[in-house]
Amino acid sequence: MSADTEALSYLSGGNGMDIVQRWNDAQPTELSEPGAHSSPRARHGHPLWDAAQHHRNALADPHRAGAAHEASLKAVHDRVQSPLTPALITRELVSVWLPEPLGIHRSAVSPMPLVAPHTPARPLGALLSTLHPSTDPGPHPDPGPNNT
Repeated sequence: MSADTEALSYLSGGNGMDIVQRWNDAQPTELSEPGAHSSPRARHGHPLWDAAQHHRNALADPHRAGAAHEASLKAVHDRVQSPLTPALITRELVSVWLPEPLGIHRSAVSPMPLVAPHTPARPLGALLSTLHPSTDPGPHPDPGPNNT
């Protein structure tokens, strides 16, 4: 990816987790998991997430299985202004890696902030104890009634 470009990615993982990403000038600017309200991370707004939520709310049953994925693909479709068909997204896509011109120095990619920080559903439980393996001598044999 080079300067003055925008790249969109919809990664459908084999583990059931999908990720939608937007990159500007080789820097990540938006990342989310379709339908996971605690997942959006973004810099300077999250137009793909917002568009996906709009498309999902327009569906007859926005909570049916696959609705979040369908809505996210529609958001990407709107952004690239090109049809995304099931045949297109399930086959291999041609990729090209272009060498970067000499003298270009990229800054390190820093993690994006959470849009809505996730709060645990319940607090952590009480601390039971600590284990110090270097000072713990391990189990002690039972002296028994005659070994006291």
